[in-house]
Amino acid sequence: MDTQIWYAIFSTVFGGVSGALSHVGEIRTLGMLRVRFKSMPDAFRKCHVAAHKEQALDVRSFFCVWNSFINSLREEDFISNREKDMLMAPSSSSNLPVVPWPPFLLASKVPTALHMAMSSKEGDEHELIEKIKLDKDRYNAVIECYESLKIIVVCLLLDYNDKRIVHDIDKIVRNSMQNNTLLDDFEMAEIGKVSNTLAKLLQLLCFDSILQ
Repeated sequence: MDTQIWYAIFSTVFGGVSGALSHVGEIRTLGMLRVRFKSMPDAFRKCHVAAHKEQALDVRSFFCVWNSFINSLREEDFISNREKDMLMAPSSSSNLPVVPWPPFLLASKVPTALHMAMSSKEGDEHELIEKIKLDKDRYNAVIECYESLKIIVVCLLLDYNDKRIVHDIDKIVRNSMQNNTLLDDFEMAEIGKVSNTLAKLLQLLCFDSILQ
């Protein structure tokens, strides 16, 4: 009886210390995961180099492992399809100038940037860009969103002239950015309507992919 008691005490203490040293249970919520996620690729690279004595891997290699982990969680029914979609890292594309991060990490970043743009006054382009850049994730999310939407729209269009119109609009936007005349050239008060329309388009595409 005494042996069982001492074993229970020992296993509890040992398990607690071992778990604390292994940082078990430190990430309990999605918010905590969002805060700590950016450090995970670096930790993954360090562990991989230490174990295999190979060249350090980039963040895309980490995302391959991460997506496999998320897929296994879904297969075991630990998470729902919606949670899986939020946690999965998008497939990297050479057409994107930034690394696409999982959606849960960028939640509310684009809507916040849109609100900042809608409330900006004409001639305050530099101030607007600097405000958006204060949060690196927000800045990257805006770029990723814009570039991804452009790719999606171009892929959906079949007529060459329609594709050219999209590219012409893109040129106008980029020229406005370079000349710091974005707020003068575009009605930012209407950008909310554009955002809602694009959101409906993406919902239709998602619904269509589910049916297929």
